[in-house]
Amino acid sequence: MLNEIIAIYTITDDLLKAIGHEEDSRKVVSDAEIITTAVCAAMFFNELIKSRKIILFLRLLMLLMVVRIGIINGLLVRELRKEKKK
Repeated sequence: MLNEIIAIYTITDDLLKAIGHEEDSRKVVSDAEIITTAVCAAMFFNELIKSRKIILFLRLLMLLMVVRIGIINGLLVRELRKEKKK
């Protein structure tokens, strides 16, 4: 992973120099570092989304939410029926 990050930074920095990109004089972080961070974040989250574990986790979470909503709705319906009978 570290080698990939270094390669992305090196290529980005070389490309910015090749096109004649001028950086702001007030910069704290180089533009190549910003672009590298964005590319690496996209790569990381893409792998995370593709992961079966995260998909299974999200499905389980959705199922639990549906069950919980069903239980809450069931309790509310019972309370309403009790009030109607009174």
